[in-house]
Amino acid sequence: MKDIKSPKLEFISDHHPFLEDGKYTVTVNQIVENTHIPTGWIPEKTVDFWVAGEQYSLDQKDIGQMFPPPGSVGDHSNVFPHILLNRSTLPWERHNGSDNKPAPWLALLLFTEEDMKDVEEEVSTIEKAGFTANTDIGQQPKDKLKIIKVKKTLLELLIPNPAELPLLSHVRQGTDENDKPIGNEKAVVICNRLPKKGEGSAVHLVSLENYFAADLPGYKTVDDKMQLISLASWKFSCPDHYKITAEAIERVNRKNFPEKFSLFLGKEFFKKEDFTNFLEKNNFHTEDEFIENFHFGTFKQTLLHLNRQPFSLQTTRKDENHHIDGGLVPLQHYFKDGAKSASWFHGPLSPKIMPQNNFDFPVLASDQLLLFDKQFGMYDVSYAAAWEFGRLWALSNKRFSTELFMWKRKHKQHISAIEQDIFHDSGHLPSNSVHKSALDMPEIVQKGFEELSLLKGVPFNYLVPSEEMLPVESIRFFHVDSVWMECLYDGAFSIGRVTSLDFEHDREQKRKRWHRQNSKDNGLGRSGFLMRSEVISGWPDMVIEGFARRRTSADSPLRLTQTRLSENVVLCLFDGALDHVNMHLKPESIHFGITMNQHNKFSKFLKDPVKTKIDIPFKDTESLVVDIAKLAKEMSQSLKTTEKGSLSPLSSATFGYQMVEGIETIIFH
Repeated sequence: MKDIKSPKLEFISDHHPFLEDGKYTVTVNQIVENTHIPTGWIPEKTVDFWVAGEQYSLDQKDIGQMFPPPGSVGDHSNVFPHILLNRSTLPWERHNGSDNKPAPWLALLLFTEEDMKDVEEEVSTIEKAGFTANTDIGQQPKDKLKIIKVKKTLLELLIPNPAELPLLSHVRQGTDENDKPIGNEKAVVICNRLPKKGEGSAVHLVSLENYFAADLPGYKTVDDKMQLISLASWKFSCPDHYKITAEAIERVNRKNFPEKFSLFLGKEFFKKEDFTNFLEKNNFHTEDEFIENFHFGTFKQTLLHLNRQPFSLQTTRKDENHHIDGGLVPLQHYFKDGAKSASWFHGPLSPKIMPQNNFDFPVLASDQLLLFDKQFGMYDVSYAAAWEFGRLWALSNKRFSTELFMWKRKHKQHISAIEQDIFHDSGHLPSNSVHKSALDMPEIVQKGFEELSLLKGVPFNYLVPSEEMLPVESIRFFHVDSVWMECLYDGAFSIGRVTSLDFEHDREQKRKRWHRQNSKDNGLGRSGFLMRSEVISGWPDMVIEGFARRRTSADSPLRLTQTRLSENVVLCLFDGALDHVNMHLKPESIHFGITMNQHNKFSKFLKDPVKTKIDIPFKDTESLVVDIAKLAKEMSQSLKTTEKGSLSPLSSATFGYQMVEGIETIIFH
């Protein structure tokens, strides 16, 4: 895995096209300065042409990333939604009809669940919607468009005014360490409203073409509702999730909790007031700082709240500790004669490096891999179970087992032919030896063993023998047991192992390590972690980097194989001994946000030498619509962008730079 470095970003105020969309007229005339040639002898030529572009719909290839991601569930209540557009000139290709320059025609509007009850969405036509008079050449009256009908009073609150629209659009360009461009420029359109905590949100990218000009039939008001053209939309949710966990209790003062509090472990609340009411009803502490210890939701909070105990069962019996600490689990065991008992079992993932066992591979049967624990009078079936599963896995894969069997037979034929040539004078008889290329292990067999080495196809209950070992919202680090893996490989390689000759042939192949040639741990062993958390489904594109113990600034992360086992469970395997893991969002996931304290007060810390704090001004506190013009003015004053005593207006590039939030990295040791 290559080292992932976050690119630097350059913020550009705008990117106007050479020609805006619309009709243009070119007039050509020639003047000859000669008194003998009458004026107008060469006729004037006039040509009309149109620059046409997207007007009532956008090409999907021009729509880039949306943030928060469509369908995501998380605490986005301090984040301004935004959309990336792959054509950097798009917001400035048309005009909003105001006297401002620039005057972008695109805006993002956020609607809460409550708002959406009164918002109508429908597919109409240009003619029916009343936009015919404003239509470019090439558009037909019957062409379809998507419109939303919103209460006029709500739109007046949500739509940015002509002074705010230019601040909410800018261009982003990635650059490398030498300030050379990386990739293409992208336009960014930012929303002026924050999502409401505990609710879902819908965001629409709307057209405001000529919205601030003279009245147009398209922007008509019917039944106190005005219609707008929606060019793109998406939804996400901001649940306010509070959960009583043992880890949260440990972080707060225990004197606040009567003994009965343990009865409520695992109880969840999706509104802060519900959690507060529950605490008050049961006479528990209710300060906001106290309550926040139980809050889930953000990427950082979810990771910091993970249960990080060892990958083993928890026990209070001292005589069991050395077994349990090694990841062993007592499971019911049915014997061949019908008797049943309990036996120890552990999978390939161990909380510590397992001691090497002196098994002599290959083996004839899994019984040779049984261990007996004299202290408890119990079998340890771990390695026998690994061998049996490897054999069953190979038999269930018909193509793999057939190719492996045929490859082994060719090898034996080749060896027999060589022996015949050496020890018997075949003279005039042709050699029966197989061509060397036929002795190469078939690709399907190589791929099969490679998948086994990555634990693909190994049942989840082999990886995690007990659910207690991987509870909800937990992370478990492990070492891969090399002996368990060797048993797994040998079981799969045992196909066709019937006679003593087969057994000796497999022993020779074991010596040559045919079946291990795809294991890419370079003899360093494998390690990794299992994670069961909402963060897996909530942030599927998060970046995971693992590093060895002795790391220098030039070191690259260990090679990672990541397998999604379910919606909220991921298995990460690293080639080498893992020391610590870094988790962060993708560089593209940088967003525009503000800080919210425990009293739900919003502020912004500027990127200036003293990190000036600015309180966020709202047009309406209840609806969380920010007064962008006032915020920009306060930023400008705080940044002291003055020249000869007069205040310089803030550019959209500076505004975007100040509003952008960096990527936070969470480190697990």
